Amino acid sequence: MIILNALKVIFVLGFLIFIHEGGHCLMAKKCGVIVEEFAIGFGPKIFSKEKNGTVYTLRTIPLGGFCRMLGEEQREEKEGSFSEAKPLRKALIVLAGPIVNILFGIILFFLLGTFAGTMASTTIEGKAPGYEANLTQIEIGDTILKINGENVKLKSDVDRILRKVTTDDELTLTVRRNGEIIDVKVKPSIYEGYDFYVLGIKVGIMDSTIKNRLYFGFW
Repeated sequence: MIILNALKVIFVLGFLIFIHEGGHCLMAKKCGVIVEEFAIGFGPKIFSKEKNGTVYTLRTIPLGGFCRMLGEEQREEKEGSFSEAKPLRKALIVLAGPIVNILFGIILFFLLGTFAGTMASTTIEGKAPGYEANLTQIEIGDTILKINGENVKLKSDVDRILRKVTTDDELTLTVRRNGEIIDVKVKPSIYEGYDFYVLGIKVGIMDSTIKNRLYFGFW
């Protein structure tokens, strides 16, 4: 188990290093800077291949990597040298690595939300015990479309709006009921033991359509 977990860590770390250094490498080539070596790992070489003037290597110790450019460590007054590149191009090359990592994190988070999350809808399937008195105008089967004029599509939208509520003043909910759009009044309640308001409703799950999945992943 320890060996398996260690291999997982090494794989994830290696992939993150690969895309980070890959960002530097691709931007350097795009900016006309010569990349002498693109390496994953440190220490002795396990694998090495030269292509288009760049040596791609896999090294023994999988705890880092590097993208070595001409003129990066020692000034070289040659065409394609990092030291001779314009300041803007240097900045783009340096920033490309962390930007790729940030974009990867955003994309991964979006994909996890899109395909792995459970999409709670705004269609009411029940009322939580103890909250019925505040929900007299709500009927089972109502779908909440707006709260105080602000559009909602998921239960998370409802929660987001309720986090901004600071009093127990009535809220205006726009709901779809039997094909008709109507406004109802609901009084929010402080959730017991916490400092935020809730409606006290139980909701269903949205249909797993591509459109709904993309919306859920985005939010």
